[in-house]
Amino acid sequence: MILGKYDNLIVTKFKLLPIEILERTIRMRSTVVPTGVLYADRTKCEHAFYVECSWFSKGVSEDPIELAHVHDFDEALIFIGSDPENPHDLNGEVELWIDDEKHILKNTCAVFIPKGLKHCPLIFRRVEKPIIFIACGYTPIYTRKEITESQ
Repeated sequence: MILGKYDNLIVTKFKLLPIEILERTIRMRSTVVPTGVLYADRTKCEHAFYVECSWFSKGVSEDPIELAHVHDFDEALIFIGSDPENPHDLNGEVELWIDDEKHILKNTCAVFIPKGLKHCPLIFRRVEKPIIFIACGYTPIYTRKEITESQ
């Protein structure tokens, strides 16, 4: 196989989730199945910023996939419905907390989180058709600080 000049700019492998997230996922009261599709940051490509994509399959959940946290970079959270007949409908219900405000997402949307703003928990309450989830931020490496209830 002949390598192209720009092959190093194409990322096709998903980075494994940290063990603490995998362990929390195992303990969840959930039938929603998250599947990592793509993850890229500066560790994967010297020109990359942080971006990840996951696919959430049918099911219901009471537990968060993400806990409250903050970043030192702006972040975009994108939720996309997969019904070709109605791509603007998530065909599900996602609960996202921004600071101390609860938001119920039912439509395809992008949520822009300024750096330093507490966000999550994130709960995929109901998924009838797969939901595509993309998170990205203009930072070379993903970092976060978890927030406890007392903070």
